[in-house]
Amino acid sequence: FGVLLCFATFCLIERAFDPGAMGRTFALTLCSMLALWFAVHGLIAFLKRPDERQSARLTQQLFPELGDRLLGAIEIATSDAAETNISPSLKKAALEQVASKASAYDFRSRIGAKQWRSPLIAALMVFAALVVFGVLFPRVFINSLNRFFAPFAGIARYTFVRLAPLPERAVV
Repeated sequence: FGVLLCFATFCLIERAFDPGAMGRTFALTLCSMLALWFAVHGLIAFLKRPDERQSARLTQQLFPELGDRLLGAIEIATSDAAETNISPSLKKAALEQVASKASAYDFRSRIGAKQWRSPLIAALMVFAALVVFGVLFPRVFINSLNRFFAPFAGIARYTFVRLAPLPERAVV
């Protein structure tokens, strides 16, 4: 989202005035840092998935009566049968009972969808604005894109101004 917003802001600034090579470099650096931050944050969140006990503790916060049962079921499932003296059929029955109880709960009702919905809508709106800008003014969009990714290149700024040819003779 930050990368899209950064580029959209750059396109707006680019229409108002020429930010110069240093301004374009700053925008590109900021955008790159945001992209890197989101990539690292996403990778960490992906790799740091909760294990069974952490999931059961989260369930315990959402549904206290179910969380204790899940923790007990995890203890039964991960324990060695020789050290607990629990028969495999009893273990299976206990796990099936907890699974049937868990299927009766609506987990989606307790997890807030608003956490991700607002940023997603905002990112989609910025993306849609950029797409509309690109469709309505493709040459301007491509020019801004080129100037954004090559800040020190000598790419001329595209403007909407058309200069009429000068007359042969001007009377002052």
